[in-house]
Amino acid sequence: IEEMRPKYVTMETQTTPPRSWFRQELDEIIHLIVPSGPESSNNATTFNILNSILGAGILSMGAYFDFAGFVLGFIVILVMAVAQLYTVDLLVITAQAENVDSFGGLAALILGKRTEKLLHGLIAIYNWGALIAYTVLIGDFVKTVGVYDSSFNEKYVAAAILVVVVLPLCLLKSLNALRYVSMASVALVLFFMFCLIGSTSDLMEKNGTQGEAAPPGALEFFKSLPIAAFAFSCHPSILPIYHEMKGGEKNVVNFKRLSKRAYILVCTMYLLTGFFSYLCFGSSVKGNVLSNFDTALMRLVCAVYCFVLLFVFAPVCFVLRISVQFLLYQDRKISSLRQNMIAVCLFAVAVTVGSFLTDVSQVFGITGSVGAAALSFVIPPLLYIRSENIRTSPFSRRLCYAIMVAGVVIGIMGIISTIKD
Repeated sequence: IEEMRPKYVTMETQTTPPRSWFRQELDEIIHLIVPSGPESSNNATTFNILNSILGAGILSMGAYFDFAGFVLGFIVILVMAVAQLYTVDLLVITAQAENVDSFGGLAALILGKRTEKLLHGLIAIYNWGALIAYTVLIGDFVKTVGVYDSSFNEKYVAAAILVVVVLPLCLLKSLNALRYVSMASVALVLFFMFCLIGSTSDLMEKNGTQGEAAPPGALEFFKSLPIAAFAFSCHPSILPIYHEMKGGEKNVVNFKRLSKRAYILVCTMYLLTGFFSYLCFGSSVKGNVLSNFDTALMRLVCAVYCFVLLFVFAPVCFVLRISVQFLLYQDRKISSLRQNMIAVCLFAVAVTVGSFLTDVSQVFGITGSVGAAALSFVIPPLLYIRSENIRTSPFSRRLCYAIMVAGVVIGIMGIISTIKD
């Protein structure tokens, strides 16, 4: 009779299984992404989604409209926003149905371990491209601000700044102090957008009305697609943000409402920035639109933006190191020395490649074609369709297949057009 009695285990006697190094590092990434603490309110969740979408891609919106034209530029931006918002919803629905809290874990559960490795490879490409873009932008900012001897190449100056300031941060064990820099970056983007709109009348009086309604050609139009795809991609960060929501607010319907709010805000900011940048500078707009300005106010914005990018660089390198370490060693824990060696190698390659590039839109084109197109358009719908715990309607399946085909087309044509250019 005693053996048949149900055994109750108190909280004191329960033991938590040891976490793998990957789980520990994933928790560190979550802590970096979500600055509001262990539980996130609705407003904090909206800000976290906004922060994960918004980045350096807004500086290339003028070049995007130069490739796509005013009319198609507006249409493509709206379509990209709606499509990626839909795939974000699919990803959260699938994770809720499978009770998984990470993108890689969801891919491993539904599609197998090989797909998980492929996913981490795509995330590594995506983040590595972001580091290269930051290197190019910092070089542009150094040149625009003009705080160095003109006899030196600005790329060498930018590389020296990165080695002295950023490399030690990339080797830190914890980056908690840097997670609040993301708030400063969002505030700076808003400040830049208002400065741009406020300068429009003076620039139009000086340069006249610029811009074309239609794209210059098919090649240029296909170059615009991966830039737009990169600008709205945030899928690797979505599940950590969702699983940090408060218990009563943590449901799919509420998260869809919050993500819709964030995407509307970002889409509005992109449209305003791209429209006014292209309207003021036309075909002479650069991949980094701040390089087109020569006013004291915009030089100040460049200096502050450069300062923010220096501290955003380290968390992105941290996430990149985690993905590469998983690809090389899976769940095996390695020494701190080997972790630092991986971080130094990734840092050196990103800075070296970025030093040879002159236009950040080239980086966004390649990265958006390979990483963003797959992470945003291909994998989330595929996971949704293949999940055994979700009953999909014929319409939703057809829509998912259409989005996956569109992602493949964006990736292939974006790579061809960027490399050919």
